[in-house]
Amino acid sequence: MTNLADIRDLIRGAFASLFGFGGRLFARAMLMVLAGRAFGIEALGHLGQIAAITEIMAALCVLGLKRSLLDMLSLEAKTVNRLKRGLWKP
Repeated sequence: MTNLADIRDLIRGAFASLFGFGGRLFARAMLMVLAGRAFGIEALGHLGQIAAITEIMAALCVLGLKRSLLDMLSLEAKTVNRLKRGLWKP
């Protein structure tokens, strides 16, 4: 039964990721349409360039963060467990 629950959780996560991506894409498209009509094509081009540069910089900033963040969290958990064992001796 756990295999079925795992598959259900994977499918639920995939749908959440897909709808999150779709929602962001729709919101960005609506922003581009509204900004293009409100400010003109030239300002829309500047907005697109700034958005692209921001996305690239964000990707570069978190390049090694996922692995190091998990390492930091596991180290912190080990430290907390060690402190708990030292403080709460029966």
